[in-house]
Amino acid sequence: SKQALVYIKHHVGVYRKHDDWISLVWVNTKPVNDTHVSIFATDLQAGDEVAVSGAPFLRMADADLNSNTTDSHAH
Repeated sequence: SKQALVYIKHHVGVYRKHDDWISLVWVNTKPVNDTHVSIFATDLQAGDEVAVSGAPFLRMADADLNSNTTDSHAH
């Protein structure tokens, strides 16, 4: 489902659950019809669980959790 896709600048990704962790995986897509796409990525394996709904929420949570990962000191 296209609802699983997350767009960040010029990249497309999906959120995958792996070993009880959820992480963003960059993918390539190929349209199947108006609502579905096939996804391809070297980091995805058969049987991987991919979020098919709520991807925008996962993106917001991911961005919020990682917002302090860069060093930003005011001098």
